[in-house]
Amino acid sequence: MNPWIPSWFAGVQFPGGINLKFKYYMNDFLNKDFTGQDFGEDVNYSQFESTGIWYISLSTMIKWKSIKRVVDKESNNKVAYR
Repeated sequence: MNPWIPSWFAGVQFPGGINLKFKYYMNDFLNKDFTGQDFGEDVNYSQFESTGIWYISLSTMIKWKSIKRVVDKESNNKVAYR
């Protein structure tokens, strides 16, 4: 089994810290020759013809300064911000 799985991805960063990413693994992901036990169950991966994986992710950046202001406000601590 090859330890390197080639892939490609594309992503877009939107204003406000929102990110959208698509990733595709081009080769088979599972080892079709594997037979044995997985989580206590007998498995045989030879039945899968193709095991490529793709996914889409959506994420956002959390602004630490905003979180710190909320925490400080709730605990009544006054902190000077830069």
